[in-house]
Amino acid sequence: MFIRNAGVRGALPIDIEDQNLGYYFQLGYRLNQGLKAYIRYDTTYYDKDDKKGTKFAAQGRGPAHFAFAKDITLGVSYTPSFPWNFGLELHSVNGTVWLPNIENPDIYRQRQYWNIFLAQVAYRF
Repeated sequence: MFIRNAGVRGALPIDIEDQNLGYYFQLGYRLNQGLKAYIRYDTTYYDKDDKKGTKFAAQGRGPAHFAFAKDITLGVSYTPSFPWNFGLELHSVNGTVWLPNIENPDIYRQRQYWNIFLAQVAYRF
């Protein structure tokens, strides 16, 4: 869990100076020597006292869903040998607080509910 006073300017359509709250829970299961499956729930609130974003929206700062994100993740990770790791994740997200302004300049066009599929190849050295 984290609670902090953030100071982000320019990357998002708003300046973040409010107190944020975020946490996650993860449960994993090792299927065999190199294969692991997991499920994770994480959430982030722009303002810990406005978890639904209603005050945020009432102030004209953007849609309510821009002030929070709740994410359920299903994932699998495969490590065939020490330096290599391959991962796949499917995210189902409610909220858009994580989406950067530079890639999503019109916050009113962002959907509150969205999904994303991620793939990763990593090499440790």
